[in-house]
Amino acid sequence: MCMGRPKNFSREEVLEKAMPVFWKHGFADTSLHELERATGVNKSGLYTEFRDKEDLFSSSRIAEPTESPRAGRSVDLPSRSRYLGGRC
Repeated sequence: MCMGRPKNFSREEVLEKAMPVFWKHGFADTSLHELERATGVNKSGLYTEFRDKEDLFSSSRIAEPTESPRAGRSVDLPSRSRYLGGRC
């Protein structure tokens, strides 16, 4: 049985580092390259851990409290459809 390289990152760390990128750029304008830079995990690693950018975004929303990272106060997050151009 051939095994791939062991992952050298935690899912939780990736989610913590990805959320501010989504906050700054929004879902649609966040590129995979920006996520790679912010998390320190390459595209292959991100796709191994998450199905796609939407899965990473959704997971980071679930893992993150609904507080603005800058203001430190609660905010209402827009629905997913806003980030998907009205598609669900």
